[in-house]
Amino acid sequence: MAGGDRIRTFIQGFDEKLSGGIPEGSIVLLAGEPGTMKSTLAFNSLYHNAMREKRNGVYITLEQSREGLSHHLRQMGLDPKDVEDHVSIVDLGMIRKNLDVAEQSWFEIFRMYASNLKRTLGFDLLVIDSLPVLETMARFERPREEHRTDAGDRAEADDVADAIDEAPKE
Repeated sequence: MAGGDRIRTFIQGFDEKLSGGIPEGSIVLLAGEPGTMKSTLAFNSLYHNAMREKRNGVYITLEQSREGLSHHLRQMGLDPKDVEDHVSIVDLGMIRKNLDVAEQSWFEIFRMYASNLKRTLGFDLLVIDSLPVLETMARFERPREEHRTDAGDRAEADDVADAIDEAPKE
């Protein structure tokens, strides 16, 4: 794997500025206004890590359907079928709609599902799209503290996680 303990982004010039890529175990927040291609940027890293480094990744979408996201990515030249052996797109929003969450909090179900994905797929990279939707569905009372706790759990698993956040337009 290139870069030793670094995960390459495959963005020309950016990896060089990062001394070879993002340190393994890091949590990266992609933030910006709607329509600034954050989702495409995140999938681009998953796609190229799968194609060139054979790294496994999971893209969890909470608001866009799997089909809608796949259609958009194909238009950008990133066909999910090219990497389907290494990258899974999971429409957790659809799964959430079909679950009875009376017994557990939605976030506990999310964590359980992500843990099961890690166990079954052994992914190296995790993208959660989007952070505001996750916060809304999980009903975090203290989002910074609760993200930090969950982030620590993921970092211990030596994953790189990208969370996508939409900055409000001013």
